[in-house]
Amino acid sequence: MTKVWAWLKKNWKWVVFPIGVLGALLGWFLWWRGRPTGDDNTSTTTDSAADQAIKDAQEAQDAKDAALKELEEKHGEKLTAMSDEQKAEFEKVKDKPIDEVASWIDNL
Repeated sequence: MTKVWAWLKKNWKWVVFPIGVLGALLGWFLWWRGRPTGDDNTSTTTDSAADQAIKDAQEAQDAKDAALKELEEKHGEKLTAMSDEQKAEFEKVKDKPIDEVASWIDNL
């Protein structure tokens, strides 16, 4: 072990240099492999995927708001005749799925 330690102290550069070169080559290769090519439209970057997820969530929220508005128009008489407790409960129920909201209104 002493001979190995003595050699390592004397020639440490011959160990560190190849590891550094291999690490640099691996890093460059991974960078090169992960970049979008630009000529094929199938590659999706994280920004466009996040934008699409935000767009989908907004569309789902808009659809829910439209369905909720339709329910409120359909059952307007029931909703105006609610007590204050029922109105407070209705505000909580609005955040739930539209099926549960419709079921809650039907049970009034």
